[in-house]
Amino acid sequence: MPERVQAVAVRQVVDGDTLRLSDGRSVRLIGINAPEIGRKGRPSEPYAEAAKKRLQALVKASDGRVGLVPGVEPKDKYGRILAHIYGRTGNNLEAQLLSEGLGYQVAIAPNVQLSGCQQQAEQQARKARAGLWRQSPVTP
Repeated sequence: MPERVQAVAVRQVVDGDTLRLSDGRSVRLIGINAPEIGRKGRPSEPYAEAAKKRLQALVKASDGRVGLVPGVEPKDKYGRILAHIYGRTGNNLEAQLLSEGLGYQVAIAPNVQLSGCQQQAEQQARKARAGLWRQSPVTP
């Protein structure tokens, strides 16, 4: 786990790439874009619920507390904190989700410190045909 990690309590897993902390702040995980959960009558994208449930399980396995490392660019245009998140054992939760095929790796400068690790995690999922890589999204 990195040196400048802040221990924070999670109140809610909003979706597969967003957390709400007990102090009310929202955190957007850096390096992953999870499938979107349906809102306003629209259906959820494939694996959206699976990504959310897996992130809930990872947070629960860390007793509801995670390590937070803010990005070089600390906030997104919605005011959410941009951060890497770590479990109790020091595992990076974005890489964990990517390795299970529960999101797409994205690298947006300047927050690219773990992009190599995250890209490897996604490649592992693709090779194993895990999660959203299980089948082609286009039906012939």
